[in-house]
Amino acid sequence: MDNFYNSPALVPRLKSLKTDCVGTLRLSRKDVPKTVKDKKLKKGEMVAQHSGPVSILKWKGKKDVTVISTYHGQETRIKLMKCRQENMGGVDLKD
Repeated sequence: MDNFYNSPALVPRLKSLKTDCVGTLRLSRKDVPKTVKDKKLKKGEMVAQHSGPVSILKWKGKKDVTVISTYHGQETRIKLMKCRQENMGGVDLKD
């Protein structure tokens, strides 16, 4: 989903209706965890916050990218970090 529609309040509601959701997230949205929102990252770094079925990840490439998902969990973060060490993108990891 597009970041215009995503919010930390909407995603758990969709999950309760048995609909997974993945998309970018605006950091200005209400209820974005401060551990993700306020963290200043260097290129290649990543931070994640998991709460029940909802994961919010932020990483820095050329720019900061923030993603909210009910499909990806903590295991995805570990796999993504391993892919980064092998100089692979990791974008299609859960295709």
